[in-house]
Amino acid sequence: MLTTIAIRGYRSLREIVLPLSELTVVTGANGTGKSSVYRALGLLADCGRGEVIGSLAREGGLQSVLWAGPENTSGARRTGTTEGTSRTRPVSLELGFAATDFGYFIDLGLPQDPGHNSMFGQDPEIKRETVFAGPSPRPSSALVRRTRTYAEVASDSGRGFDELTRALPSYRSVLAEYANPEALPELAGQGYFERLDHVFSTGEPFVGRGMAARLRREPDGPLETVRVDFVLQALRDAQGQVQGVLMQGQDVSGQVAAEREALAHAARFQNLAHSLPNQVWTATPDGRLDWCNAQTRQYSGLADADLLGEALMRLGHARLEAGEVEAASRTLALAVAQLSGDDTRLLHGMGSCYLAIALARLGRIEEARSRGMDAMTGAVCVGQLRLRWSSLVAMAEVAEAMGDFTGALTRWSDAMGVAREHAMPVELCRAAVRSAAAAFEAGWESRAAVFAEEAIHVGRKHRQEAVVSLASAIQGALAVAAHPDPGFVKGMVRGVESLEAMERPAEAAMALRMLASVHVALGDVPAASRTLGRAQPLAVASGQLPLAARLMRTAERLAEGATDTRGV
Repeated sequence: MLTTIAIRGYRSLREIVLPLSELTVVTGANGTGKSSVYRALGLLADCGRGEVIGSLAREGGLQSVLWAGPENTSGARRTGTTEGTSRTRPVSLELGFAATDFGYFIDLGLPQDPGHNSMFGQDPEIKRETVFAGPSPRPSSALVRRTRTYAEVASDSGRGFDELTRALPSYRSVLAEYANPEALPELAGQGYFERLDHVFSTGEPFVGRGMAARLRREPDGPLETVRVDFVLQALRDAQGQVQGVLMQGQDVSGQVAAEREALAHAARFQNLAHSLPNQVWTATPDGRLDWCNAQTRQYSGLADADLLGEALMRLGHARLEAGEVEAASRTLALAVAQLSGDDTRLLHGMGSCYLAIALARLGRIEEARSRGMDAMTGAVCVGQLRLRWSSLVAMAEVAEAMGDFTGALTRWSDAMGVAREHAMPVELCRAAVRSAAAAFEAGWESRAAVFAEEAIHVGRKHRQEAVVSLASAIQGALAVAAHPDPGFVKGMVRGVESLEAMERPAEAAMALRMLASVHVALGDVPAASRTLGRAQPLAVASGQLPLAARLMRTAERLAEGATDTRGV
């Protein structure tokens, strides 16, 4: 339990230290800082998720959230005014908490060397961090401490500190970047360390949903069963060798319990519905059945595949488009299993396409490739244009997930041909912009320029603003690669902001990757690193795990001094 929070220099809070109990109620008139306290707690939570820099950037940058009053309040007390003045000390935002087991402190400030003409010179970076034992941070109680890119951990011997890293990115909290397996010895024998070893040895990512874990809430407390969602992602060096494993997760015990209760209620409802002489069914918002009782099947004379399979496929596709990739894969797998008859070949093929895309985005490459090949075979047998286009898209995404951008370009350009020949303008827009992105990654600048131009032309004609914004970002990256000019950066930043405003995180992440390449071409590596740091959470939020992994590898290569980040 949190016992104290401390905030300095955030919005309307110049400096507060707030003791907490099991229930703490914050009251006061408007403008007294209640919302600032709540937001500061949110920023502390974002530190553990590795999202604090992105959260501050979305609020307008560090300058937008800093305390705007005087540095010294003695004059304010004499005059009765609290007008801000020019700063004489470094810009700083400090947050921290103390809990019953450990505490945490973070100091955020502006970059020391943002680079020439950087558009991210006002973006915050982490200056200091400390994880400590006891009620307050003291040198003797420090467990982990960080100063800019250098981090160290208290030695097991109790004497001094051992180096953790000298290259910790300024946009990554030490809480999100490193974890010590020895901190949770009770996990031994539960399969978690074995999964870590497997990801480290094979490089294959692992996604766990609602998995059980026996943990102690307190050092001497009893073991409790919790449910966790987590992702294990291999970290690679410049040669592609695995050098570590990044783990991100959260406790979803409450969610799992609620889902189980809902399933129990659904089972009781279904048992009751089957015993009734009447027809009973449930439906999706678009009116398609997603469950029916035996009397409905008997009356209609239709099989489950006809009654339910298409509804499940459409539900899975909707979840895929919404970025709920894991849920989409489960729904689509069920739909494909139900759509197995000769009279449902088209629906089965479309479901296989969507399932291949979902599996590719989860990094399950072999399964995705198998489903994609099934879809391609089905497209040949059925001879339906939409299925042909969708199967090409599925195989293109599988190729991208593998890092085979030349193969992806072939599939995307084939999809363009199908869409162009049969007057499918929206599909042509999507295939054109993804062809441009694949060509850029593969090093085919001239082809990328042609595809980007067509995507912009068709996208404007058919009001596909997301396509236009991403294609414009690709054009900007190509232009700067040919003739380094910082004048393109502002337009690319506006394009990214537009994609974020449209709630298109995947396209925004791709556009930020293009912007990072521009910063590299202009010699502004710190800005490129911060740009990639903004892109990673967007890729994860959209369910694009291979893209998130590429962004992470690109950032690692930049930290190692690489200048060519395409095709990583």
